[in-house]
This record gives sequence, structure tokens and C-alpha cells, in this order.
Amino acid sequence: MSLFEALVEQVRATLKDRGRLLAAPAGELPSPRASSGLILKADAASELGSPEVDSALTLLYSNADTDKADLAQLIGKPLDEVSGSVPFAMAVIVSGKDLDAETFYQLTLRLPRLADHPGWMVKADKSRVWVRIAKNAAPDALEVAAATLISRIHAAFPQIERVELYFVVDDGKLVELLSPLAEESQKTLREVKTGVWKDRGFDYESCALSGHCGSCADKKTCASVRKIQARVNVVRREHRRIESQQGASSNESA
Repeated sequence: MSLFEALVEQVRATLKDRGRLLAAPAGELPSPRASSGLILKADAASELGSPEVDSALTLLYSNADTDKADLAQLIGKPLDEVSGSVPFAMAVIVSGKDLDAETFYQLTLRLPRLADHPGWMVKADKSRVWVRIAKNAAPDALEVAAATLISRIHAAFPQIERVELYFVVDDGKLVELLSPLAEESQKTLREVKTGVWKDRGFDYESCALSGHCGSCADKKTCASVRKIQARVNVVRREHRRIESQQGASSNESA
């Protein structure tokens, strides 16, 4: 069974009977590879979570309840009642009888890209999440976001038989309740990550990323990890640069 089973039940109990189901959107979903590109703050109708407000991202998997249908729920305010930056939580629970730690770990790496689509820009950092919604996003943006993410998860990971997706919008008290569960899920995910990499022959907690130490046979893995980390650092620096420029432009216009 999954290491997350107890947390799955805690999250479900915390969110039970609080929200409403998100219906399937009327139009076509964005194509699997479509992304938002960069949505500047000036072009955003609202922000769900941000560096300035509370947010919580909880990613879990289970090997039970695979016979139930996918689920998407909104807890809190609909988007047409939201402006500016508001507290936000997003919980994703995936289930599959053959779902294993390796597949779930791959999902955690790909989730921001799978969730991102035109009009809906997603940034995630461990237990925090930030969604910027464009002014020209569809009126049913939440429904589109939920359906798109669920569809893409199933397409990318056939082992996943069920997806539960919860959006908590502008409910600060509930976000506070979910924050420690999100942090706990990250601690468990670290254990999963350690196990996955050890199965691959690489101990990322003790191996130096500056170069291959020669103590293991997998020099190629070390090189790949260094390249991935370098790309991540470049992206992070670019995001910080853009946000800095955007903040300076806003101050000048004010």
C-alpha cells in the first residue's frame, strides 16, 4: 500500500462536505501540449496563492478506491467573486491498484506542466502553489482547469485509474488547516524520492552534484542530475528577473 494512505484519509476528512462539484466544461479542452506562456501581473484577473498570501499544495497517491469516478470540487469562492491575490490550496489525490512510488514521483515532477494551460499559469514549490489567471480566461476557468488536469494525468500515466482534485479559493482558515498536511506530504514525498533514486543507484542526499565521485558505477546519472539542476536554476533566475522587472514597472506607473 501507498505510504500516503493515512494522509489521504486526513485530507478527505478535512475537505468532506465543504464544496461543490465542478461540472465538465462546455467547450473543448486545451490541447495536451498547450501552455499559458508567461502571464504578467498586469494581464492577470486574479492570483490564487502568491508569494504574499498563504497557499498549500498537497500531492498524494493511494492504491485504494480505484473503482470510483474522478472528482473535482471547488471549496470557497467562484472566480467571478475573486480579485487580487487570495489564499489558495490545491489537493490532488491519484489512485490506482498498480500505481507505484516511481510513477507517483514522475507525476510530482510533471504536475505544474500538466496543470498549466492557456489563461492559467501554475507555479509550484514543494508545499506551496501559485496560479495566475489571465483576464481573457474563459468564464468557466476553474472547470476547464480541473478537466484539463484530470485528462492530462490519465493520458500521461495509464496506471492512474482515479483523480481527485480539490480547489480551495479564498478560504484562509481552511488553507491554514491544509498547510501542515501539505508539509507532511512533502516529508513523505522526500522518503519516496529517496527510495526511487536509490533504486536507480543514486543517493541524492549524499552524492555531491559538483561531479562524479567515483564511488558508484553510474556516472551518467550524476551528469544527468547536474544538467537538470542547472536548467532548474536558469528557469528560477529568469522568473525572478521577470518578476523584478514587472515590480519596477508597476512602481513607475504608480
